[in-house]
Amino acid sequence: MLAKIDTTFWRRDPSILTDQQWGLVYVCHGAAASLLLFFLILHIYFAFLPEHRKLLLAMTLGQNEEKPSEENEPKNP
Repeated sequence: MLAKIDTTFWRRDPSILTDQQWGLVYVCHGAAASLLLFFLILHIYFAFLPEHRKLLLAMTLGQNEEKPSEENEPKNP
């Protein structure tokens, strides 16, 4: 898409791709931007769910109220 802009590094050349190919580039670029926004909103939504509140506080404040569980620790014979 930067080929359509005239800069000091290269000359403007919009005929690098055909009109149909430019359309595909714009559609893919728009779809990728929409997916990025969707996943950002989804990530923020799941971060603020009440059942994940302790994890959110642990990540932001560095505080962990939970004690380590015994089932995650390796057992020595």
